[in-house]
Amino acid sequence: MNVQITCDNCNTTIDVADPTPGQKVACPRCGDVNVLRGAGPGTASVGTPARRDAAPAREDRASVAGYPPATGPEVDVLRVRPALFRAHPLLVTGLTLIVVGGAVGAVIAATTALIPVAVAAAVAALVALGVLVVMKIKCLGEGLVITTKRTIDREGLLRKTTSEVLHADIRNVQVVQGVWERLWRVGTLSISSAADDVAEVRMRHIPSPDRVRAIIDLYRNL
Repeated sequence: MNVQITCDNCNTTIDVADPTPGQKVACPRCGDVNVLRGAGPGTASVGTPARRDAAPAREDRASVAGYPPATGPEVDVLRVRPALFRAHPLLVTGLTLIVVGGAVGAVIAATTALIPVAVAAAVAALVALGVLVVMKIKCLGEGLVITTKRTIDREGLLRKTTSEVLHADIRNVQVVQGVWERLWRVGTLSISSAADDVAEVRMRHIPSPDRVRAIIDLYRNL
């Protein structure tokens, strides 16, 4: 026996086969869990009868925009890592020049028997290269994974820390950009599921943060 219930979160009509009292049914559109309180025809979630005149399901904005649909199994939509050069253009450029200049200077000094100069140039190049490598590793160890159901913040390569928020629970998505960051199109993205300023997900130096926010909004209940 099949019955139809209405999701108590987004009013989507859900077909349930062989319903039983207390059965939990997840809404395929918003992910909200509905609990059946009856087993007969017309049973609805949380005691609300399914209405034949309920409003039609809303258009899947994600599909229209060319992204995976909000309904169905959870799949990855976008992976974002902090930008290195765009976040620190002057520092990265300076370190790169030191690496190249130090290496060239070390070779020239060595061929002219200026050993102390060659050693100093080589050390400077190695130190600058080490700083660049550490910065790159830090960027590779951080990132956002945006799926059709949630946004996950991951940090660390060896020791990982994750924080996530369901798109259905998001109350605020904030993008903060200084003047320099706007020029280079990077910024800080903060996501919270409460009315206060506490953000469950916050990442700095996100490239094209407005685009990332727009993609997340496609999967929110707006």
